[in-house]
Amino acid sequence: MTPEEARIYLPAEDEEERDDLYEEKLFECKQFLINRFPIGKLIKSRMDKFARVEEAFITLGGSIKPFSIDNYFESQRLSASNEQTFSSLPAAFDCYHAERNLLKLKLNQAQSARELNACLQELLAITKEYARHWHVNLTSSDPNPLLSQEPDPMELQAAFKQFSSADNLTSKTLENLADDHLLKIEAERLTFWLKSEE
Repeated sequence: MTPEEARIYLPAEDEEERDDLYEEKLFECKQFLINRFPIGKLIKSRMDKFARVEEAFITLGGSIKPFSIDNYFESQRLSASNEQTFSSLPAAFDCYHAERNLLKLKLNQAQSARELNACLQELLAITKEYARHWHVNLTSSDPNPLLSQEPDPMELQAAFKQFSSADNLTSKTLENLADDHLLKIEAERLTFWLKSEE
């Protein structure tokens, strides 16, 4: 990228303005990604755009802190094979939201495209693992749920409490719920999301 091309992405007159513009664009990118359900294509598009901003920043003399991915994440990783983590759908829900919140904190602290990407790839990975716990056969009359529209976590927790035992929440149970039941809607949304991501 030439300095002339770089100024298209960061139209700065001096170093201070360049640094401020980079910080502003980094902040905007983080806010966009933090406040949305992770969708691979959307993440890739936003990260490609931000990578050009970062390249412009470096071309114009800015420097990015070195980043080492080693030990960057200390997540428990939501796994169906880890019985302590996943003993029931509500337990997977709790674990997923705890890990996602930690990743969002890491994402908020990121200072480069590489750090953002590391957080986002981990977020996509745990979301895929979480979505697998919700897998159902898609039978809804609406084959295209709004993938980015997450239900309120408190409402989901209240819906879990309708069942006498978490063991009663199987894929078959979810499939047999009424089409307008929150848990069935969420199961179909996550199943469809997983299918679209893989």
